[in-house]
Amino acid sequence: ESATDAVVGVSPAGVITSWGEGAELLFGYTREEAVGRSIEMLAPVDRLEEPSAFIEHVLSGQRIDRAETERLCKDGRSLNVLLSLAGIRGRDGAALGAVGVYRDVTGQRQAEEAWHESERRYHSVVEALDEGVVMQGSDGRILTANKSAERILGLSAEELGKGFPDPSAWSLVHEDGSPLGLHEYPTMISMRTGEPQRGVVLGIEADAPATRWISVNSNPLVRPEATEPYAAVASFTDVTELRAMLAELQAAQV
Repeated sequence: ESATDAVVGVSPAGVITSWGEGAELLFGYTREEAVGRSIEMLAPVDRLEEPSAFIEHVLSGQRIDRAETERLCKDGRSLNVLLSLAGIRGRDGAALGAVGVYRDVTGQRQAEEAWHESERRYHSVVEALDEGVVMQGSDGRILTANKSAERILGLSAEELGKGFPDPSAWSLVHEDGSPLGLHEYPTMISMRTGEPQRGVVLGIEADAPATRWISVNSNPLVRPEATEPYAAVASFTDVTELRAMLAELQAAQV
């Protein structure tokens, strides 16, 4: 009676023999309405065979611990529940029935689904961007990147996942052409200082005949109640043509 979860006792035949207060609150049936009825009354149509199978399982000496399933309330609502079930035997070893504990996880599952849906929407938006977007861990490893990042950086998803290629084949440079070390990446600076970086222009030197230039923004990512960033996200655009056009304008002005 003191359990906050729903506690239900059943006979070997699946008839409800005990019905705790938690069960009344969870499923909406009073004790008088529930005791004496089949436990199948809680099962959705597509799970009608499940209760008897569960009871048979535990009466054979096994246990069911935190099995996730669905059950119905009196008002027709469907609940996601975690069910733990154990058999009950008398002194002579005869099967007397089983006792089940139901925990409502509907809200948790709805929150998880909302989170996954948000993640799917976020992923779709990021993939549609013309800007490159990468998330970089504190060890410098690329955790995730969109297709535009692959195109702009000239690296495949596999190469990004393994880490940046050999510096002799691919590297980043400052605007003056000097090499850019990993600790100087805008994302690494954001993680080190906790501050965003804006409009940092970097050059990509690879197999292409000329250096390609990108403008980078980065932000640190901090978990709730944490003080230190665990990663950083960077967005960047290819500004090679823009820089070339500005150079032509400057030359024309001269």
